[in-house]
Amino acid sequence: MSRIAILAASAFAVIALSSAANAASFNCGGNLTYTEKTICDNPGLSRADDRMAYMYFNVVNNGNYRRRQAAQVRWLHERDSCGADVSCIWQEYHYRMQQLSSGSAY
Repeated sequence: MSRIAILAASAFAVIALSSAANAASFNCGGNLTYTEKTICDNPGLSRADDRMAYMYFNVVNNGNYRRRQAAQVRWLHERDSCGADVSCIWQEYHYRMQQLSSGSAY
């Protein structure tokens, strides 16, 4: 019985680790920028990325996709200029989520 418990615990750990590795709104495998790697390695930033992506897609679904997409691409460049600076990345997510929630995400 203890062998089954060990196998079950091992399987759970693998599932938990694999879902954490892709917790961001983008794939955490492959070629990543320094910023994306930092987001993938930081659970809090990864959750912020998920929240921001959810907010962004809700806004985009309300129309004017091209203009909003252009604003998002500009913001991604700003975010990526942070490199691996966690504080800078947090500030960029905070700023973008404020824009998205206030309707000034253009």
